Amino acid sequence: MSTDKDPLLRAIAVVVRRRRLARRLTVEGLARKQPFTASYVYKVEHGLTNATVLKLAALAKALDIDLEQLFGEAEWEAYAAQRDPAEAAQAAGP
Repeated sequence: MSTDKDPLLRAIAVVVRRRRLARRLTVEGLARKQPFTASYVYKVEHGLTNATVLKLAALAKALDIDLEQLFGEAEWEAYAAQRDPAEAAQAAGP
């Protein structure tokens, strides 16, 4: 993930990817749980798209969390990234 992305987009990307992997879902598997394409999920997970609140709510539902939890985790992730950018980049993965 590029470091020139908005910190909140990066944080949401990290949370969505982490939650998906914790549920042992592939990108395609998560996409099937809501009306998304695998390409769209990939873009969210890499901070390449600025998802609407409605789409984030649908992703959160597919991940079995609510939107408040998604944003709360993303806020914490953004804070952590500001404190230790190297650790945040490692958590984000490739």
